[in-house]
Amino acid sequence: MPNLTNLSLSKNSLQAIPVQLSDHAKVQTLDVRKNRLTGVSSAIRGWADKMQELHGMTLQITDNAFECNCDNIDFIRWI
Repeated sequence: MPNLTNLSLSKNSLQAIPVQLSDHAKVQTLDVRKNRLTGVSSAIRGWADKMQELHGMTLQITDNAFECNCDNIDFIRWI
């Protein structure tokens, strides 16, 4: 899907955002609300930053099971 621009993965039971998304270079909106995410990996954060710079990407992450602990400190700072 080389022209993927908007992707909704909301209301699933995802525990992580698939790292394979980082192969897509045109994403403008990624909706992962209402899943079971406890954090966002550094690979996805880097990709999201790049997409935000290129396209003003919106990452929707509300209503997840984010954890506030030492393992997630980089994610918390990124937010």
